[in-house]
Amino acid sequence: MYSGKAVADAKIKAEERQALQMRAFDRVVGKQLDAMSKKQSEAGKKNVDSEKVYKMKLEKEREEAVKKGGKKLSAAHLKMAKEVRGGEERRMFGEMERSDS
Repeated sequence: MYSGKAVADAKIKAEERQALQMRAFDRVVGKQLDAMSKKQSEAGKKNVDSEKVYKMKLEKEREEAVKKGGKKLSAAHLKMAKEVRGGEERRMFGEMERSDS
């Protein structure tokens, strides 16, 4: 069979081979992974920047809308809105009363 020294040498060679493979992997694949992560981080920064710009744009538009103001309802419009709403409520309650009978 194999002597103890031959087995030990084989283990050392296997460990050396594995270490070489790991270093080669790190050199080749590691560079590719670094490049991919760099691209993703740059894309993420662009997304964050575009989101900030979009939020600022919305905030500016909101402020302009508030400054501009909206149409004011006249007293006649408010009175009519109350009457219509009240009429709808009366009709709804009237239908409920008829269905209860």
